[in-house]
Amino acid sequence: LHHTPTPTTPNTTPPTPWKPTGTTLITGGTGALATHITRWLAHQGAPHIILTSRTGPNAPHTQTLTQELNHLNTTITITTCDISNHNQLQQLLNTIPTHQPLTTIIHTAGIAENTPFEELDLPHLDAVLRPKSLGALHLHELTREMKDVSAFVLFSSGAATWGGSHQGAYAAANTYLDALAEHRRAHGLPATSIAWAPWAESGMAADDAASAYYSRRGMNPLPPELAVKALHQALTHNDTTITIADIDWHKFPASFTAQRPSPLLAHLTPAPAPAAAAEVTSGQPAATSALAQQLADSTPGQQQQIVLHHIQTTAAQILGHASVDAVPATQPFQDLGFDSLTAVELRNQLASSTGLDLTPALIFDHPTPKELADFLREQLADEDVASEGRLLTELDRWDAVSESADVDEAARRRITGRLQLLLAKWSDTGRETDRSAAHSDLEAASAEDIFDLISDEFGKS
Repeated sequence: LHHTPTPTTPNTTPPTPWKPTGTTLITGGTGALATHITRWLAHQGAPHIILTSRTGPNAPHTQTLTQELNHLNTTITITTCDISNHNQLQQLLNTIPTHQPLTTIIHTAGIAENTPFEELDLPHLDAVLRPKSLGALHLHELTREMKDVSAFVLFSSGAATWGGSHQGAYAAANTYLDALAEHRRAHGLPATSIAWAPWAESGMAADDAASAYYSRRGMNPLPPELAVKALHQALTHNDTTITIADIDWHKFPASFTAQRPSPLLAHLTPAPAPAAAAEVTSGQPAATSALAQQLADSTPGQQQQIVLHHIQTTAAQILGHASVDAVPATQPFQDLGFDSLTAVELRNQLASSTGLDLTPALIFDHPTPKELADFLREQLADEDVASEGRLLTELDRWDAVSESADVDEAARRRITGRLQLLLAKWSDTGRETDRSAAHSDLEAASAEDIFDLISDEFGKS
């Protein structure tokens, strides 16, 4: 596995560039990706292109596309067909003219997905798998005996290569395409399955916000012109399964190793440059000074609120919210919309602002803003302050769940005696020897002896 294809050796004759002939069938043919491919095929001299989808000629921009390509010697046919319906696809194939036999199939049909894994159900799985997986199976079954078919192209996804948050069904559907390509090759049939990263201006990265989202995470959306060239190269080199993506390998892997290691990405990820590590280290004091100064000038209670507000503000910015009100202190980060990608971004920003060495799994170990604030405050505050905070928190917790009316009088006397001994321990550090002796006596004393001791030492309460 390499970042880029291995170059052709000087002594090897380059393969003949692939050219379209006869009829090309494009499923999902009225979508954005298919539009780019249609333009490219027309300029490559494709004689006949059939664009099929469930909306067919009623899809927007179809007339504009045919008019745009009218001056080229390519016949564009736009038709309605649900390729997950075996009979509809068979009828469509029967209409292909014999003088322009089907030679190329490009399967782009599919629907996007953004659904948490725990919300997957059978209707949802069917909706995602049907157009992509079942459609591909029907294409395979109905054309495998056609001798003129020389290119069978399946549009897979990076979700099938490295996984994708909220894309469980989509990843499964595209993995099926990759497996189908391998199956066809094993039986001597043409097949090329391409796992694409998002295309710029199209599909999941169709707007500036989506494009920026992917870029921040180290996955640069592919310019359509470059993606089409990569498609041409894959067909020319007769590839079976290939992943095409523009990835920043210093950013991208962190999001997918936040909760578990990835042998695939570990193999591809370069070691960090020493100069870059030094730059991060040298930049930490300036980045953390503002927050550190706020904490230094604050009481323990204020410190807790400062750290919590800092976490909420950072999380709101990452999620695109205008106010910290959208990030409640006790709501789990994952319920707020954080995934592995945004979790790493939050970790990175908090590491920069605090100067702490934080793990990528930070929000999974401390799943709510309040729990994370408790953790970070202990890491940031001085040792004495941190100890005080922990003890006061424990006392508050005990007080919240304890009610004197819930125990009988004898139990209250014993508990009161224990609390008075603790008070003596914390209020008079000069009587360590007496306290040790008292504790020794307590270990062997009866209940009445204990209360006699309390009465002698402190007086009855």
